[in-house]
Amino acid sequence: MPGLESETAPVDAMRVLLFNLPGSLSSVRRGLLARAPFLVEDVSETGDLRERIESTCYGMVILSQPSVELQFTEILASIRSENTPCAKCILILLAPEAQMEEYRQFLGNGLNVLLPLSASPNELEAAIARRTMVAPRVNARIQVRVEVRVQGMEETLSCQTVNISRSGMLLESTARPPIGAPIVFELPLPGMTGPLTGEGWVVRHTTAEREKLNGIGVAFISLSHGGRHVLARFIDETLAATDQGAGCPTGTTCT
Repeated sequence: MPGLESETAPVDAMRVLLFNLPGSLSSVRRGLLARAPFLVEDVSETGDLRERIESTCYGMVILSQPSVELQFTEILASIRSENTPCAKCILILLAPEAQMEEYRQFLGNGLNVLLPLSASPNELEAAIARRTMVAPRVNARIQVRVEVRVQGMEETLSCQTVNISRSGMLLESTARPPIGAPIVFELPLPGMTGPLTGEGWVVRHTTAEREKLNGIGVAFISLSHGGRHVLARFIDETLAATDQGAGCPTGTTCT
C-alpha cells in the first residue's frame, strides 16, 4: 500500500526526533538525515519520547508503531498541544499494513505523512524530501571535470563526486574555490552518449569534523537539454538498486 500525505509545506533547518526507527530504514538515518540541515536524535523509550516532545523544539518527528506503551492518540495530542515546542512539526507515522486504515483518519488532523512499516528507505526519504524540500542524494564516485571562474580567471579541476542529488553534488577536491564562485562542469552518467553538462556555484566547503574529506558543495543552476531527466533517472535507479541490494548502476561506484 502506498503512503498517504496531507498538504505539503517547505521548511528550513530542523531538529529531527526518531522513535523506534526500524532497522530496515536505518540507511535513511545514515543517508538523507545525516546531512544538513538535519540534526537527529533517537529515542526508544516512551518516557524519553514524551520528555523530548515537551521540552525540545523539533521540526520533524518520525514515530514507529506498534509500541505496547505508546498510544498514538495521546502522543498526537501532546505534540499538537499549543504549549508544546514542536506543535508545528512535521509528523510522520510508520504503521503496520493492517492498521493503515485505522490511522488514515489522522491525516490532515495532526498527522502529515502515513507510511507502512514495510516502506523502503527510498519511500521514506522521498516523503521527507517532499516535506522539507531537501533532495534525496545517492552516494556515487564519478570523475567530473569542473571549470571554476573567479575574477575573470578560469581554473580546470578534476574532481570526484561523493554524492549527487537533483539539486547539486558534493565533490572531493583539494582545491577550495571561494563560496559563491560560478562553475561549469561535465559529469558522465550511465546511459548518456556524452557527459551531462551544466552550470552551478559553490555553496559550501566541507569540514573535517563532518565529512572527513576535503571538498566543495555545488548547487546546480542549469543543466544541458534533457539533463534533469537523465539525472533524475540515474538517482531513482540508484536508490532503487540500493533498496533491493542490487548495487550501483553500471559505470559508477557506490559507497
